[in-house]
Amino acid sequence: MKRSWIWVIFSIFFLILMFSPSYAQGPREIKPAQPDVKAKPIGPPPLPDLIISGGLRLRIAPFILGEQIKVPVQLRIENRGNAAAGPFRIAFFQLINSPPGAIGEIGFDGTKLFSGLAPTRTRPEEGIGFENIMGNVILPKSLAGQKVKIRGVVDSDNQVRESDEVDNETPWLEVQLPSIAGSPGKK
Repeated sequence: MKRSWIWVIFSIFFLILMFSPSYAQGPREIKPAQPDVKAKPIGPPPLPDLIISGGLRLRIAPFILGEQIKVPVQLRIENRGNAAAGPFRIAFFQLINSPPGAIGEIGFDGTKLFSGLAPTRTRPEEGIGFENIMGNVILPKSLAGQKVKIRGVVDSDNQVRESDEVDNETPWLEVQLPSIAGSPGKK
C-alpha cells in the first residue's frame, strides 16, 4: 500500500508538471542579458561654425570726435554649425600701407566679448543663434582725409574649435575718412 501512495503522488506531480504553462510552451531559448548601452554617434562630434553674415557695413558716415575718427559699423555674427560655440571675441583690423600688406588691430567701442552662441537654426525667430553688433571702429585723427580698409574677424583669438576656420573674416571695407575742416585731405 505504501507503494501505491507513492505511485499516486508521483502521477499527480507528473500531471501538474505536464499541464503547467511554462512546460506546455515547449523549450525556450535563454539569451544573455544585454547591457543598457546608448547608441554612440559615429564620426567626429558636431562643431560650431562662427561667421559674419553679410559682411561689415557702414551705418552712417564716419565722423571726427576729439582726437579720434569714429567709423560707425554693423555686422551680424551667426553660428552656422551643428553645436553651440563657447566664449569668443570679435576684433577689427586695418590694412596698413607700411610695410605693405601689414594689418593692425584697431579699437572698437561696441560689444567684443561673447559668452557663447547657439546654432543659428535652433530658434532664429526668437533671436537665438545670432548677434547683431553695432559700434564704432576707432581710428586716430591723424588719418583724417585718407581712405582706409578695415575688416571684422569673429573668434579673433581662435578660442572656438569650428567645423570651418577659414570663414571668420569679412572682406576688406574701404572707407573714406572725413577731412579736418580747413585742411586739404590726403588722398
